[in-house]
Amino acid sequence: MSTAGLHVERTRLAWRRTAAAYALAALVIGRILAFDLGHAALAVAAPFAAVALLVMIGPLPRRASAARVTHRAPAARPAGAAPPTAPAPVLLALVAAMTALAGLVGAIVVLLA
Repeated sequence: MSTAGLHVERTRLAWRRTAAAYALAALVIGRILAFDLGHAALAVAAPFAAVALLVMIGPLPRRASAARVTHRAPAARPAGAAPPTAPAPVLLALVAAMTALAGLVGAIVVLLA
């Protein structure tokens, strides 16, 4: 049984879970804060929705090129080429920063409550 190419599928599924988590966070944050902030809750939830959208569509161009690269032998891949479905460094940094910020805000809210 060959497991070649399964890492690409696992990576794709991990990014889908990340996008779903950010979309859910945007909905929950918007719903909870809507009672206190009204329409201003959109300003808080919008960055999470934007990250969810970027995570979903960000790796799409790389997925198309990954499909072409995966069918070739590993030696045929150009030197220094990104692995299939690897996220752009900026996208990865954005997701990490948003996660850290959300954790920090959540900790502050818990400590102040």
